[in-house]
Amino acid sequence: MARILYVATSDIHLKTFHLPYLKWLHDVGHEVDIVAEKRSSYSFEHIETYYHVDFPRKITALRLWRTFKRLKQIVSARHYDLIHCHTPIPSVLIRLAAMSQRPDGLKVLYTAHGFHFYRGAPWSYWLTYFPVEYWLSKRTDGIVTINQEDFAFASSWLRSEKNYLIPSIGVDTNRFRPASTERRREIRESKGFNEDDLLILYIAEFVAGKNHVFVLDAANQLLTNVPNAKIIFLGTGALWHEIRSEVQRRGLNRQVLCLGFSEDVENYAAIADIGISSSRREGFGLGLVEQMACGVPVVASMVRGHREFIDDGNNGFLYTQGDCEGFCRRVIELSVNKDLRKAMGRAALTKSEKFSVDQSLAAMQKIYNELLL
Repeated sequence: MARILYVATSDIHLKTFHLPYLKWLHDVGHEVDIVAEKRSSYSFEHIETYYHVDFPRKITALRLWRTFKRLKQIVSARHYDLIHCHTPIPSVLIRLAAMSQRPDGLKVLYTAHGFHFYRGAPWSYWLTYFPVEYWLSKRTDGIVTINQEDFAFASSWLRSEKNYLIPSIGVDTNRFRPASTERRREIRESKGFNEDDLLILYIAEFVAGKNHVFVLDAANQLLTNVPNAKIIFLGTGALWHEIRSEVQRRGLNRQVLCLGFSEDVENYAAIADIGISSSRREGFGLGLVEQMACGVPVVASMVRGHREFIDDGNNGFLYTQGDCEGFCRRVIELSVNKDLRKAMGRAALTKSEKFSVDQSLAAMQKIYNELLL
């Protein structure tokens, strides 16, 4: 069996997206170490060694060099068969650190959760990120993508040995599934919501790209038309305190709830009436599909990741990015039309089945088996 190093920005990222993969690798007999920045108290099963490495949020040459040296030490000492890396900065640094070991048979796999260069991206993104990825792709044995646009781009323009497309990182349909009427009522009561509250849920990290301010700008129009609505923000991130303060400054703290990181996000998904996203760019948009798996229709910005699973007018609505009127119109339409919500919710549930973690894990198993032969 193989010795594998699994690399991502943080333990929260690993916990949120990768536990089924770590468990499978362990169960089939591989020895797995992980590298991530420690941002919580979470501990991991199914691994041998957890290396705590700081990945700089603010990029400076000195901080990058320190992290690179630490990664180089880990790679050189452990003699891995495969490195599987996620998220941009860790993936750049670990691929550089692994270069000297590749002639000895080390394989390097990179999962792109959405390239920073994409159709419509600012030129600064292309000038910054594309040259780095182009150069590193030649030193990567496989690039895994989670949307059609990225897969087509990697296949045409990058130089990795193999390019793969999987159906996202996958939704755990044992956790995310429709709740009965009685169960919804129980969860709502436990969370402090009334049965008549219209719950609009946004699951996202608090970073600029997720564009929470757009939702705040739309809030007054939404609440005027749907006075029983409550907008719930779930997640953490660098801008959490800033957005929370902005909610209070606008006098919206009773209707817009910044609830932070949740250990039971599946319960919020199960009681939501509408899922939303105002993201400026998205590799996929797993939080929305988790809600769809609970039978919840969604309204989201028209970006590459959202187009993977939203059939506009069928299981949800897409709106042109920045179009506040269009966003409000669609959310209000779903809010006031219960029959439409139910019909779109059923279609959302059916669509979500294509993106279950079982589907994604089966695809990744084939990729691992191919690389480790």
